[in-house]
Amino acid sequence: MEYNWIFNDDSFQCAKALDGLTNIIECIHWKYEATDGNITGIIAGCNGFKAPTSEDFIPYEDLTKEEIISWLEEANDVEQLQASAEHEYNQIKNAGNQEILPPPFDI
Repeated sequence: MEYNWIFNDDSFQCAKALDGLTNIIECIHWKYEATDGNITGIIAGCNGFKAPTSEDFIPYEDLTKEEIISWLEEANDVEQLQASAEHEYNQIKNAGNQEILPPPFDI
């Protein structure tokens, strides 16, 4: 199973300016996938972030995917994300082998 973070053009919600800093990430909207190359289970979420100090600030244009992923992995329980994405994967994988049944008892 392979796990990947997915970002879109609208994933990064930023403050235009704050305390002399510009383009400060306030929220990252993300997707996380579990895939075997044929079937993919995806979950989605977002994480909010406090404004950085000027010493901690990395200009938006200098951020890398690896840096963003490290923030998200610090902010989330990665094992739980993997389990949730695998659950979605298994729902898709087993969709043809499932059916809805009434309770086996009187309601």
